[in-house]
Amino acid sequence: MASSSFTYEFEYDVFISFRGADTRAGFTGNLNRALRLKEIKSFMDDQDLEKGAEINPALEQAIQNSLIALVILSKNYASSSFCLQELVKIMVCSKDKGMVVLPVFYEVEPSDVRYQKGSYANALEKHRSRIDEEKIEEWRLALVKVAALSGWHFNRGRFEYELIDSIVEHVSERIQRERDKYTVQRDKIKSTSLSCSSLQPSISVSSYPSLDPVVACKMASPSDLLTNFKIPDYILVPEDSKVDDNFEVDPYVPNCPVLVFVNSKSGGQLGGDLLTTYRALLNQKQVFDLGEQAPDKVLRTIYANLENLKLRGDQFAIKTMERLKLIVAGGDGTAGWLLGVVCDLELSHPPPIATVPLGTGNNLPFAFGWGKKNPGTDLRSVEAFLDQVMKAKEMKIDNWHILLRMRAPKEGSCGPIPPLELPHSLHAFHRVYEGDELNMEGCHTFRGGFWNDFSMGMDAQVSYPSHPEKFKNQLDNQSTYAKLKQGWSFASLVHPASRNIAQLAKVKIMKRHGQWQDLHIPSSIRSIVCLNLPSFSGGFNPWGTPNRNKQRDRDWTPPFVDDGLIEVVGFRNAWHGLVLLAPNGHGTRLAQAHRIRFEFHKGAAEHTFMRIDGEPWKQPLPVDDDTVVVEISHHGQVNMLATQFCTSKSMYDPTSRVGGEAEEDDSDDEDSVAEEFRKFGAADTFKLRDDVDASHFS
Repeated sequence: MASSSFTYEFEYDVFISFRGADTRAGFTGNLNRALRLKEIKSFMDDQDLEKGAEINPALEQAIQNSLIALVILSKNYASSSFCLQELVKIMVCSKDKGMVVLPVFYEVEPSDVRYQKGSYANALEKHRSRIDEEKIEEWRLALVKVAALSGWHFNRGRFEYELIDSIVEHVSERIQRERDKYTVQRDKIKSTSLSCSSLQPSISVSSYPSLDPVVACKMASPSDLLTNFKIPDYILVPEDSKVDDNFEVDPYVPNCPVLVFVNSKSGGQLGGDLLTTYRALLNQKQVFDLGEQAPDKVLRTIYANLENLKLRGDQFAIKTMERLKLIVAGGDGTAGWLLGVVCDLELSHPPPIATVPLGTGNNLPFAFGWGKKNPGTDLRSVEAFLDQVMKAKEMKIDNWHILLRMRAPKEGSCGPIPPLELPHSLHAFHRVYEGDELNMEGCHTFRGGFWNDFSMGMDAQVSYPSHPEKFKNQLDNQSTYAKLKQGWSFASLVHPASRNIAQLAKVKIMKRHGQWQDLHIPSSIRSIVCLNLPSFSGGFNPWGTPNRNKQRDRDWTPPFVDDGLIEVVGFRNAWHGLVLLAPNGHGTRLAQAHRIRFEFHKGAAEHTFMRIDGEPWKQPLPVDDDTVVVEISHHGQVNMLATQFCTSKSMYDPTSRVGGEAEEDDSDDEDSVAEEFRKFGAADTFKLRDDVDASHFS
């Protein structure tokens, strides 16, 4: 695997740093031979040059012109000032030029290296008698950084050839991966004219001397960017050894450390592709497949480790916890699952969350500016998304708890049972245990949570027959949704008045804590939506922004996502729903409340349809004198990451409270039905928004 075959043309594939007296004639010599037999061009100092504390120019040049550095940390490695200075140079190249550094802990414990214990403590103490403290500190920090990296640990009792085979295989795969990456980058750049002066001054073309300046600039940039996100192994994987030593902060703590959760089943093949790309760019151990690892277990493990490291005074861990952010890629159900876990865990320093629109719905990503179309899964697209994550602002979002209680049947199974295709997120109801304070004798109680919306009636009904999880990709799902919405147009023919909300349920709200009051539902309302986000059914805002008169007279506010209030909106039919397409269009505003309660009694219908965050189900209603209760209440908040395109508003942002523009039609009364029909028949009055695809109405 000669370097001439690579587009980046490094002089060496691998530079080996080692203590000659420990391993030259044994492990390191055998490793070097195995690398060369694999046609991997390695640099191993065959001459005993370990004299003095400085490395010669030829050796320094060899380090700079190598893709990978293998650091063999043996018992007496730190006793050589030459080795320590070599390590400092390697770690500088890792930071400035993206050199891949792979440590091998050869018959030493990683914690001895990281915390300078045992032979490493003794070696540094001896150096202090003749080396100034500034240089000692430079060496110590280099040891801290290299010990935090992912590598291999070898102790007696294992065959050395097994370890060597493992190292050679990994190095070979890493070289091939880098080769493929830079080949793709060169192909993409061939037709691009780029001036290096447009990049950050810290990126040096001399990092890749054999390349033309355009390619060198494009290659250097991602390495600098990615150092802001990578997390070392010891943060992610708890160690067995207990360390009492305190040490100072590593100056290279990432600015934006991230944990990435990907639903590999979302978006067809895109989920798997995205998972592969994130693992190629970051530490594989900080990227999780939600099909294999549940987020609650992952976060409990990592935060427990961070808390333990914090107690030891580990400043790297402390700052990592302070700066940590989460990325979740999947549909709204997947995103809601992670948000619910973060909310329920009540972490000491809850991380903010960025959502990648991957799957169906994507109201959460859209509401916070991340878009609603499936993202690119190539290296450049993921790097661009990571850059957005680093620049994003934090906002809080309310979480809503939903409780469903019904009388236990005398025989047979108890409904509602969520459809089998419903994912195992928080949106699938969980039955409470007998000892739970929410349990009521003689009843079955279910509970869950949502972040986007809860709807009941016609809107949930038209989506129920073709639940989106049955489809394989976002395009199919959105096309199907568009067709389902057309069913609203015929609702008056198939949806009898007995199933209108007022006939189905008695509704109560709590605007002030402890004070329930009845909510009047107009008799024509066929669908009711409880909104947490200003993004519903593809990005529409059914609540709109009440004008100043309505805000004053009815005590209404814009739809803030962090005010502990849920917006309750009603719709009569398809024409009413299409009002959302008009400028300043909105549904029938019914209430803003801290809690809302639906009570269903025997009478109007045998069942109704409900939906949480896009997940519909068919809900049986009482057939005797019993009552089915659905109650929604505020359940805390989590931190979200929002881009400059965020449409959500915060009550704590002064700019969000400005507004209340006069609306074209701000009526919420039933007598406005005729006016709606007139509006939609007048071309001069009704115009589709620029971002609405008219093909959805074909």
